[in-house]
Amino acid sequence: NQQLTGTRHAQTVEDESKIVDFRPTSFQAKATTGFFYSIGNQLKFGDEISLQSPTLALMPGRIEYFLVSPDSGKIAAVASGKLFVVIRTPFTIRQVASVDSIFRDQKPLGRQFFRDFEMQWSRDSKSLYLVKDEFYETKGAQLFSDKAELWRYDLEAQQLQVVLKPFPAGDFFFGQKSGIYFSAATASGDLQLRYFDGEH
Repeated sequence: NQQLTGTRHAQTVEDESKIVDFRPTSFQAKATTGFFYSIGNQLKFGDEISLQSPTLALMPGRIEYFLVSPDSGKIAAVASGKLFVVIRTPFTIRQVASVDSIFRDQKPLGRQFFRDFEMQWSRDSKSLYLVKDEFYETKGAQLFSDKAELWRYDLEAQQLQVVLKPFPAGDFFFGQKSGIYFSAATASGDLQLRYFDGEH
C-alpha cells in the first residue's frame, strides 16, 4: 500500500447577496374577533398579539397543549403536567387534573393518569371530555389502551365523571346531534369505527 501525502488548498468564494430597495414598514395586525394566545407562561386574550395586552392568567409553565371551546370563551390548557380550564367572562381558572404523556421512555407501571392530549369540548361548551389511562408494559405508546376510560369534566358542577369504560380509542369526536364516535383497534390490528349513544 502506498500512502499519499500532500497539501490541500481550499479556495472559498464569497457571493454577496444584496437586497434592493428594502424599506421595512411597521404596521398593526388586528383580528376581527378576540382570540387566546400565550407569551411565555402568560395566557392572554385580545385582537392582536402584543406584550402590552392584559394577562388573563399566569400559568405554572409554558402551555404545551390547548383546546379552545366552541363558544370561544374558554380554553383548556396543559402546563407543567396539569390541565386547567380558563373561563374569560367572568374570569375563572380551575385546575381540572394532573396529566401525563403516553409517549414516555420509562413508564411508572400501574399508575393511573389523565392524558395530556385527546380532549374534546361538548358543543355547548359546558363540558370537557378527556381520557383517563393507566401505564402498563407495551412496545410503544399505548394509543389504543384497554385500560383507557372516557371522562367528562362538568364546568358548572366542577366535577369529573366517568362516561365510558373501557375506551380503547386512538381518537374520538361527537356526532351532529348526540353520541360519540371513536376508533378502536381489533385483535388483528385493524381499526374499527364505533359509536356510543350514551347507553350502548
